[in-house]
Amino acid sequence: MLEAISRSVSALIGSTGCGIALLDADGSRLVQAAAHGLTSDEWSALELPMGQGIIGRCAATRQPILVDDVRRDPLSARREEVDVGAGIRSMLCVPMMRGDRLIGVIAAFSDRPAAFAAQHQRVLERFGEQAGIALHNAQLYEDSVRRGRETKALLGAGR
Repeated sequence: MLEAISRSVSALIGSTGCGIALLDADGSRLVQAAAHGLTSDEWSALELPMGQGIIGRCAATRQPILVDDVRRDPLSARREEVDVGAGIRSMLCVPMMRGDRLIGVIAAFSDRPAAFAAQHQRVLERFGEQAGIALHNAQLYEDSVRRGRETKALLGAGR
């Protein structure tokens, strides 16, 4: 599902790529869960503490962040080794929420500076809201299937 979301973001706003980082179980780190259009191994394995870098700041503040040029932005945590290495020039990050709970961050990228405008941000914010709901529903479904299997196994053991 996350791969489909990341591909949809690129198609929706015309980004070069998209990454989705999810909040870990204890809520202290963001872990890259899906990436589309990015070839850097460092980017695929990205983990950031909450508040660090552009993505971490987006998560900590729960506010969108639009960066016209990551090479000049002080928030870019690992600008040289990750962002520039992946060919990223501009970035648009939005929090992925379910109600008031942070699930993760959707980060759209472009290889061109200043590739995103206010309308891209509005579209991605709305998309992020829907993606958060879809991800939550998928998790509920998986939990339901798992509980069904457990119940079936218990019934079988009881016979």
